[in-house]
Amino acid sequence: MLLILILSVVLKFELLILLVPLLILSVASLIQEKNENHAFVLILITTGTLISLFCELFYIQDALGKGNPALIRMNTVFKLYIQNWILWGISAGFIIFQFKDSFSRKKTWGVLAVLLILMVSVYPVFATIGKSGGFKSEPTLDGEVYIKKEHPQEYPAILWFRNISGQPVVLQAPGELYKWNTYITAFSGVPTVMGWAGHELNIRYPAREEIDARWSDANRMYTSLDLREVDALLRKYNVSYIYFGEAETKRYGSPMLFEKHPERFEKVFEYGDVVVYGVKTGNPGNNPGK
Repeated sequence: MLLILILSVVLKFELLILLVPLLILSVASLIQEKNENHAFVLILITTGTLISLFCELFYIQDALGKGNPALIRMNTVFKLYIQNWILWGISAGFIIFQFKDSFSRKKTWGVLAVLLILMVSVYPVFATIGKSGGFKSEPTLDGEVYIKKEHPQEYPAILWFRNISGQPVVLQAPGELYKWNTYITAFSGVPTVMGWAGHELNIRYPAREEIDARWSDANRMYTSLDLREVDALLRKYNVSYIYFGEAETKRYGSPMLFEKHPERFEKVFEYGDVVVYGVKTGNPGNNPGK
């Protein structure tokens, strides 16, 4: 035990003093245990301890870690370490039940138990009130209610895209983290050039270069004033529609090129400040597009 304590201090790995003895005791008890119920709980404890040791010693390399060193362990913790709440939570409940008759001064233990329950109830109570907005709204399973309320000009465009035939590609401002982006694709199902880059990198990290290229090209199609360049990119990604809504206006300003060349871009939908341009087929010819 002293050796473990010294190692935990030297290695700055304080959890060793808890995890190593817990692992030894749980494995030793599991080997000798004959009761199946007790053995199951010991397996939960052992598994949780091994997960804890693994997550403290190793991490699974992913796109988040490569992009930001501060996030190097994030997915390992969220996807793996967090399972201990289930494993050890079940174990703790079973252990407390098994030892309930062994507690002396039952009144004292009862008071402590009530205090503990009150303390751990603070977050679920206040978080529920906060997340629900104080239960001011009527309960609903309709995930689009907030769009109608917060983005009333965008919702008709979503409905319009739902009713077009086929799966034409629509150009939207590429998604930024935790912002109102690429919602046409999300709520209508039509494909786009580039979605939320963060999740695309997580899912398709080997295709990092293509993701970066799509992000750059999508932005370029909105910002370039060169018709030839934009036309080439539209053809590259087989874009049929160009969306100009709330996110695009904030990021790029006015749709100058698309308004300037009605021979190439036709307004097919307009509602308030939201405009959808259809890309006309054909070749821009000798038009320099300036």
